[in-house]
Amino acid sequence: MSGKKKRDSREPGSKTSGFHELDHLQGNTALCNRRYLELTELLPEAYFEMDPEGRIISANHVLREKFGYQKADIDAGLRLLDLMDTGESVRIQAFLDTVFKDPGIHQQEYLGRRKDGGAFPVLIRSKSFFPSFGVDEACGIIQDMSEQKQTQDTLRIQLAAMETSIDGMAIIRKTGEFVFLNKAFTDIYGFSCPRDMIGRSWREMFSDREYLRLKREVIPAVDRSGNWRGRMVGMRQDRTAFRQDLSLTLVRGGWYIMVVRDITSESLAEEALRESEEKFRKISSSAQDAIIMLDNEGNITYWNEAAEKILGYRDREVIGKDCHLLLAPGSYHKAFLSGFREFRHSGAGTVIGKTTDIEAVRKDGSVFPADLSVSSVKIRGAWHAIGIMRDVTHRRKLEEEILKASKLESLGALAGGIAHDFNNILTGLTGSIYMAKHFSRPGDKVHNMLLEAERAVLRAKDLSQQLLSFSKGGSPIKDVISLVPLIRNSMMYSLRGTAIRSKINLPEDLWFVEADPSQMGQVIDNLVTNAVQAMPSGGNIHITGTNCEFAQGDHPALKPGRYVELNIRDEGVGILKDNLTRVFDPFFSTKPGSTGLGLTIAYSIIRKHNGSIQLESTPGQGTLFSVYLQAAADQTHPVWKKEVCRELVRGSGRILVMDDEEIVRNVLKEYLEQMGYSVDLALEGSEAVSKYREAYERNIPFDAVVMDLTVRNGMGGTEAMERLLEIDPAVKAIVSSGYSQDPVMADYRSYGFLGVVRKPFDIEDLSRTIADILNNESAF
Repeated sequence: MSGKKKRDSREPGSKTSGFHELDHLQGNTALCNRRYLELTELLPEAYFEMDPEGRIISANHVLREKFGYQKADIDAGLRLLDLMDTGESVRIQAFLDTVFKDPGIHQQEYLGRRKDGGAFPVLIRSKSFFPSFGVDEACGIIQDMSEQKQTQDTLRIQLAAMETSIDGMAIIRKTGEFVFLNKAFTDIYGFSCPRDMIGRSWREMFSDREYLRLKREVIPAVDRSGNWRGRMVGMRQDRTAFRQDLSLTLVRGGWYIMVVRDITSESLAEEALRESEEKFRKISSSAQDAIIMLDNEGNITYWNEAAEKILGYRDREVIGKDCHLLLAPGSYHKAFLSGFREFRHSGAGTVIGKTTDIEAVRKDGSVFPADLSVSSVKIRGAWHAIGIMRDVTHRRKLEEEILKASKLESLGALAGGIAHDFNNILTGLTGSIYMAKHFSRPGDKVHNMLLEAERAVLRAKDLSQQLLSFSKGGSPIKDVISLVPLIRNSMMYSLRGTAIRSKINLPEDLWFVEADPSQMGQVIDNLVTNAVQAMPSGGNIHITGTNCEFAQGDHPALKPGRYVELNIRDEGVGILKDNLTRVFDPFFSTKPGSTGLGLTIAYSIIRKHNGSIQLESTPGQGTLFSVYLQAAADQTHPVWKKEVCRELVRGSGRILVMDDEEIVRNVLKEYLEQMGYSVDLALEGSEAVSKYREAYERNIPFDAVVMDLTVRNGMGGTEAMERLLEIDPAVKAIVSSGYSQDPVMADYRSYGFLGVVRKPFDIEDLSRTIADILNNESAF
């Protein structure tokens, strides 16, 4: 045996040691493989290994769970292509070719497909082991891109929203430089595109004063609470200022998100709204009509000054109160509630958009007529009502006056025609009776019968004058007169033989009026007679006079100016309420034996004098008539009628008479010849003009002309007078008529006449008028 030491099989270089080293290496490799597999199981992504054919050699649990496969499926030859949508086969094959040819790392997005058919986006990153490890295999990771894709989609939507937003949005560093801006932001500040503002300081977006406010007030508030919102003044690129609503928010990392909105137009609209509200308040406060606003429950929310004056309540007394319970009569309540229910839901109703006649109640409980216009407006989603109310008490009175006047129109036209014809007949009668008396012997039977006939004719003349008083046309012949003697004379004659006493209170300075003395005497007589008839058992008649002056709108039926107010009050039975509107109607009377014309005539006369007559009456307490007449402009002295002798005034000269009634022509001829005149007659105006011209040219002119005003089927007095003035500017003419629709009788001088006489003639007045113009007493 050799003396060499025997080598230990574990020593290096021994055959035994090589086996030991191989075992050790294989053990380490297995350990590494186990650790490698454990490591892949810890990966959050799906891990796999595959061969060049795309068969999966191994896969971690994430891949199996993500795609719904078991280990057995992998052992059975599951391919990468099986994990993808069928439409991805071509792209997957190209991907495999690239991975096994190029040793680099390759990635590509695909549409993955689970075993149950569900699809989701994935990103595959893969690298082959060859040539690093000499193994013709590759490994890879499949990343589920669903959440990332969703996040990207969300970001894209957010970016699109920012870009399409009408508000300007920007991201700003804590140091104040812009990092991101949307287009609206650059548009608001006047830049062409966002790139022009990136890196700029927000210092440029404010004036010095506003930037100082930003630093001292806004940024400290944002740093404390995380956000701030308010209004500031921005500065555009062209250095024009504008109003903006600004929101500033602090986000993690020291960034500011700034949102701005140009509110210049809104601010102008707000200012316009404030101005509009101020104008509404001013208009409302100066309006003459009540303006009332109600909420959708019918409660009062607005009440202007005119409403206070008209209805008597102050605004603090009515705001919040139920309108209809406060201002409407009880008879309206049910209809109000029904209509308001409809209005509350739709803003519509039977009175919306219309003007309605209503009755309203004042604070003192009095009821008055009103016009109500209502409109609807929606405020904060609820319907409100705006009502404009006008007190039409004066207008109603005026309408009553117009109605009274209209009732007289048809009767007036008839009365005028009757009066004209009647007066022509009366003229013939009075003339014939006068001439018959002249040839009879006073005291004998014939003479006495003629006196009775004359009295009957005079009564007929009074009736004719009454018809004329309310007929259409026939303007009063006015003089400046005092009402005092007319009143005293009427009281003296009307109360004779009655148990009624008069109490007259007429001031010494009572203004004179411009009126027709005859017609005004008729008014007073009729009113006093009405008072006497209202007190069959006796009583007192109170007559007072007052000077008064009215401004515009003070009295519904009168123009502004000075007036005399005459009040005649009795203590009689009064007038029932239902009869008050009919008192002035023709032929209406509640008194036995009355014609029903007295008050109608009084009303007509006063209306023709541009005055007003009104009444108030309470059954059992009496009636008050109030008459208003315009005061005369000249208050120095009234024109009194001269006291003249009732004898015939005789004269001489040639007189031309024109009248279409034969009986009138014949009577006038008898009258004038008895007075001493030579008389020629004409049937109508053209004949009178022809006779006057012939006499004038022959140098034997007529000394005076008496012409009828109205001629049937021929030239009347007005036109004939124009022709006569052309022939002889110094012609002396007298107009006569029993009725006229023209104002010639009242203003005869304006038409060239020098005198006027009414039919039927009073022969003494006629003789005096002719004598006056022939003697030039009133000719020029």
